[in-house]
Formats: sequence, structure tokens, C-alpha cells
Amino acid sequence: MRLVIYALFFSSILSQSTQPFYKNGAQREVFIKYAGIISTVFSPAEINRNKNILITSYLMKGDEGISISPVFSGKINISWNLSLTGRTSAFSNDKRAIHSYGWGISLKPGQSEDNSPWSFHYNSGSFKSYNMISISSASTSIIHRLSLKRLNLFFGYSANTLSGIDYTSNDYNISKKFDKHHSYFSLGTMIDFKGIQLSPSFLYGGDYKMLSFGLQNQF
Repeated sequence: MRLVIYALFFSSILSQSTQPFYKNGAQREVFIKYAGIISTVFSPAEINRNKNILITSYLMKGDEGISISPVFSGKINISWNLSLTGRTSAFSNDKRAIHSYGWGISLKPGQSEDNSPWSFHYNSGSFKSYNMISISSASTSIIHRLSLKRLNLFFGYSANTLSGIDYTSNDYNISKKFDKHHSYFSLGTMIDFKGIQLSPSFLYGGDYKMLSFGLQNQF
């Protein structure tokens, strides 16, 4: 319950702030990749055996010109090695609304007794802003978890495919429709704090970097 309150609090504050548009072609390329990550973000955390639902509230910060964005995500167990994820995000950008949503599936290989540190994830999503841009994205990810004493680390690799329409593309002399591919590495940790799990992570994709901070809890 506390996590839900925190999520609503952060989202209500950040959704009132304005976000800048990209100002040139290079920043546009980064913005599109950033949009793809927002619409496919997921938590690598496993749901405990005595729990069924994982709720996460993210704050995500991209490169210059891209401000903090809130994302709210939920995961539910289907079986011991299979879970479904849903996510949504809504905020304003220069007085224009941006909305993102998506779903995903996570699979843990092996047997229930093995407790494999590997997991595989497929996520798809949509990122839209009226009269600005519309993006559909799909990502595949592989994550490895590593425990070092009291520190729970995870690192992984993700490949993202995007297609969409850029309604501002006339300013940059490029086609309105686009198809793009990009990949990135992720590194993060999960820290238990007063009943809530903190999950900071860093994403690196060559020409862009991103920080993500999550608050999550299980029910």
C-alpha cells in the first residue's frame, strides 16, 4: 500500500512538469530510442514463492534534453517460471500529453528446484504524443542475477525494434515513417529498505545513457 501511495505521489508531481522537445536530428534519434525503452521497461526481480504480484514505480532519466519520466509497472505470476508484465506512463511535454503503455512476458529456464540466475524477457509497447510522434516497440532481453553477500546485482542485454511515424520530420528532411533497431546493456541492484525494495539501474546504448530508479513491493 505504501508503494502505491509513493507511486501516485511521484507520478502526480512529475506529470505536471513540462518536458522539452528534441531540438535537432541527433537528439531526435536519442529521443526515439528513449521512447522505446520507456514503453518496454520491466523489472528483473523475481516474485517470491509466497507472493503473486510485484508493483514497481520508476523514475527514468535520459540524456540531455530528455527529462525525468515516471512509469508504473505491475507483474503477476502465472507459474513458477512464467510471469506477465503491464506498464503505463503519462506525462506532459511542452504542454502536450505523452502516453505510453505496454505488456510483456518473463520466462525463467530450468527446473523449479534449480533457481537459475538467468531469465528471458519479451516486451512490447506503444509511445504516443498527439501531432508529434507515434512509436511501436518490441524488445527481447536476457538478464543474469548475481548475489554478493548482501548485494543483489543484475546485468543484462536488450535488443529493441521500433517503428513509427514522426509528425515533426519535415523539420529534419527525413521520412515520416521510420524503422529502427538499437541495443543496450543494463546494470543494477536491488536493495531492501523498510519493506520496500529500491532498484537503481544504469543503461548504456553507445550514443545514449539512461538512469532508472524503481520502488517496488510484492503482495
